[in-house]
Amino acid sequence: MDARFYIEILEKHLQDEINSMFGNNWRLQQDNDHKHTSHRAKKFLKENVAEVINLPSNSPDLNPIENLLKETQNYECQVSWLNYNIS
Repeated sequence: MDARFYIEILEKHLQDEINSMFGNNWRLQQDNDHKHTSHRAKKFLKENVAEVINLPSNSPDLNPIENLLKETQNYECQVSWLNYNIS
């Protein structure tokens, strides 16, 4: 995905869905991926989004899915080790 495609997605969903559901009472949260920080995307966001929350890119502390994945992998490792010792 590049900045142009990212903006196309925002254009489609901001006008039709998000604004109709929340009016002006919402914020856009994104990381610092290149498509989010391009000049084209910044210009679009400045003109169309009231507030943008930029998070550090690839921050595991702010990504609950990454934390869940890590816990799942730890659990799977423990279970396989237990099964190996029981056999």
